[in-house]
Amino acid sequence: MMKMNGVSAERIQAIAQCRAADSAEPESVRVAGMVHGIRDMGKFTFLTVRVRDGLIQCVMDHETDLPADLKNECAIEITGEKVSDARAKHGFEIHVREFRILSVPKEDI
Repeated sequence: MMKMNGVSAERIQAIAQCRAADSAEPESVRVAGMVHGIRDMGKFTFLTVRVRDGLIQCVMDHETDLPADLKNECAIEITGEKVSDARAKHGFEIHVREFRILSVPKEDI
């Protein structure tokens, strides 16, 4: 088992793995990457997460509080449900159940 910055690689899924498990039913996934963008839409927030093979759209409802120190370029790990959505770039998005900030950049980039 390879380690990647304190996260075991066998637990982490990439876009190709998420797409390969194409099903109509929501599926539990875990991804780790860098925050590429944060868009607050009022009732929910979109997080765009940069992983090794592209960008994944993640959705958080406002019942889950965003930490004050969450910003672009934070390294995060997300667990949630992969849900098919034709509007998303890769045909799916992740509805976040929990996330963990692994590191925060010292300065804004």
